[in-house]
Amino acid sequence: MKEKERVSALEQESEAQELQLENIEESQEELPYDTNNLEPNYSNLIEGESPLERLITFLDGKVRLPRKAKVGKGVCLFQINSVATKEGIQGKFGSYDQYLFTFSLSQSSEEVPVQITVPFIISSNPESLLMKFLMSFRSIFEGQRITVQQLVGLRGTCEIDHYITEAGDEYERLVVKSIENHTN
Repeated sequence: MKEKERVSALEQESEAQELQLENIEESQEELPYDTNNLEPNYSNLIEGESPLERLITFLDGKVRLPRKAKVGKGVCLFQINSVATKEGIQGKFGSYDQYLFTFSLSQSSEEVPVQITVPFIISSNPESLLMKFLMSFRSIFEGQRITVQQLVGLRGTCEIDHYITEAGDEYERLVVKSIENHTN
């Protein structure tokens, strides 16, 4: 019986992660932007792509301009700029909470960083995207208890991939590859 419960819990977590990605667009509308008072850029174009090339969809009496990833695929330098929360988000399976991590990303130290915000559903499931992300920092915090705020300022390298939702919106997925030396 415990195995069935475990499988059911993993299936629910997987569905919740898919919902997280489906609900990102709604979350993005209310995301906090950094303290530099930068205007939010809703066009989110990959470098080199012309806004004139973007597809506009007219369907079911609505018009839609799908979101494009801000950062191309590949290895980037990152810095965590801030962490915020969004609580009580209503999804298919009830309400849930998110951490909103804001990163600066660049492909070289000479390049001007691009800022993205990546939401993670708050979950203690070891297979969740959040827990996999947090495991990246285990080596520098082993044996300690921290808050997510203590991740702010950390730097390193990451791999950027893209995820495209059923609606055609494109979002970044970030996997930490290494972390710079850090003193606690």
